[in-house]
Amino acid sequence: MLASILTVEALVVIIATVVTAVELAGRGAKVESDGIAFVVCLVLACLWVVAAALGAWLVQTWARGLIITWQLIQLAVGVGALQGLLAGPLLGVVLLVLGLAGIGLVLAPAVSRRLGREGLDERGDKEA
Repeated sequence: MLASILTVEALVVIIATVVTAVELAGRGAKVESDGIAFVVCLVLACLWVVAAALGAWLVQTWARGLIITWQLIQLAVGVGALQGLLAGPLLGVVLLVLGLAGIGLVLAPAVSRRLGREGLDERGDKEA
């Protein structure tokens, strides 16, 4: 379930990045370097969430930190949206729900054992 949520989040971030890049290319930003920097940040976010989703699907221990960090960023953006700094309250609620669900899932005992060090056997390989 966690991998599925991350995959949906990755798709949404990719779509938002493409839409934003096209929009900025079409009408431009007030300051061109700001627009370029924003698109670069969005591309980095895409890479981050895609790596987190891939790590979750492959059940890799390194994915846990990526997932938690992504969910915390998502919570921060959600709070900003609720305060009216970004898109709006509805988006803020959706981001907060997804962020809390993601953190809850990654910290759930079963997922934590699977993604954590406890899921490794003596040789460092994943248990079957």
